[in-house]
Amino acid sequence: MTATYRFPVEINTKEDIVKQIRNEFPEKPGVYLFRDREGYVVYVGKSVNLKRRVLSYFHNNKSDGRKKIKPLISSIYNAEFYETHNDFLALLLEDKLIKKYFPFYNVRQKKFKKYKYLILTNGLFPTIRVIGSLKKIRNNIVFGPFQGEYYTRTLIEIILKYFNLRLCSESNPSTKCLYHDLKYCKAPCILNIIPLEYTRIVNKVQEFLSGNSEFIIPLLERKLNHYISNAEFENAQEIKDRIEFINSYNEKQKFLTSFKFGTLELYNNTSQEPLYIFNRGRLRINNSFINTQITESNNKLFSADNELFKDSRVLLDRANIVYNWIHGRKNNFRHAFLNS
Repeated sequence: MTATYRFPVEINTKEDIVKQIRNEFPEKPGVYLFRDREGYVVYVGKSVNLKRRVLSYFHNNKSDGRKKIKPLISSIYNAEFYETHNDFLALLLEDKLIKKYFPFYNVRQKKFKKYKYLILTNGLFPTIRVIGSLKKIRNNIVFGPFQGEYYTRTLIEIILKYFNLRLCSESNPSTKCLYHDLKYCKAPCILNIIPLEYTRIVNKVQEFLSGNSEFIIPLLERKLNHYISNAEFENAQEIKDRIEFINSYNEKQKFLTSFKFGTLELYNNTSQEPLYIFNRGRLRINNSFINTQITESNNKLFSADNELFKDSRVLLDRANIVYNWIHGRKNNFRHAFLNS
């Protein structure tokens, strides 16, 4: 169900607004939007109980320390709600509408602009770069996008320490640098390595960033055993953390790749038919299994995803939402990939 509610012009007290919300908003899961007087969406939110959540904005809440709550409330001219079948669909719809409207008071839309990519440069001895946009990228191998700097920084550190790929900023360096002295780089700048051998390093980096850990995990496990046998527990813990990061990264990369190019079917533990089907990220709710008027309405809401998915960050966000939701409910849901 979809509804738009505009507060009457003559209503100007908080008590009257609260009364109207109680009359109009359902106690069901869904997504709500606040618009200002000009019609711009200023905030998008979700809730398992739309009425209770929207009412909370108009109650005095001293525990809510968010500085933007008062300006947000004062800017609200009308409200809309989209009822969803459950909280999972509300989560996906909230994300979609934030990407569509980029509301001023949603923090997530600001984080969305901070996504990073890793690219392999061209040339005889490629290096790797962190970039924030693909607008000027031509004919480079690209990995990502990654949420924030944590993933890119950690991946760069692993590549530096264990793959010996050059990381100097010069496009054609002619003198060796500190990385070579620290034994992190093979110094192609002084022809310390032949192009064919360096190409093998680049290929290993590509495989690693694509989710293949066949080279790096055995290497780290040998280092871990060495440190443990020599009672170097601080070094051992660092290696253990790296192994956990890589295993988590690889698992997620495989999921994201399959989600992007294949078909994901999501079941609960009692169903023989999938409840949700994601074809290259586009959602279709199984009407034969969840046959309600709300489900038909929800399918219409998600049917216009193609335009949004032209931005790879949008698809990544949906994949991450689905991945985290599945892994938080392993005992209740199962999934399978087709054609991936």
